[in-house]
Amino acid sequence: MAGWIRASTLGADTVRAVASDSSGAVPWGPADVGNGDGGKADLASASLAGQRVFCWSDERSASAAIYAQNVHEDGTLGPGDDCVADLSGDGVVGADDLLAVIGVWGLCVDCPADFTGDDLVGTDDLLIVLAGWGPC
Repeated sequence: MAGWIRASTLGADTVRAVASDSSGAVPWGPADVGNGDGGKADLASASLAGQRVFCWSDERSASAAIYAQNVHEDGTLGPGDDCVADLSGDGVVGADDLLAVIGVWGLCVDCPADFTGDDLVGTDDLLIVLAGWGPC
C-alpha cells in the first residue's frame, strides 16, 4: 500500500492511497483516504495487523492540525476489529495511552506499547495511537 498527497490548485488537497499485490495487480485504488479544505503536508504511515495508518498535517482550520486514517488491506477505512492502542484497557484510546507510549519511548523489548513489534517504541507506534484515538 502506498499513499501520497494530491495537491489541488484550489487549496483542498487530498490524501490518496493505492494497493498492489505481489504480481503488481492493483486490487483497489487510487482512493481518497483524507480530504477536506486546506493544504496537507508531512504524510507519514505505519503498518499494523492488516492495515496501514496514514497521518498528516492539515490546514483546514485556522491553524495546522494532525489527522490520521486507518486503511485496511481491502481498501476500507476505519479502525480495526480490536483496539490494540488501548494500553490502559479502559475501552478508549486517549491521553493515558499516549502518555504510556511516550513514557517508554526508545528501545523496548517485548513492550506492550511496541505495536509494530520492532523492539522500538517510536513514531510508528505513536501514529497507531493517534489513528485509534477515541472509543474502541
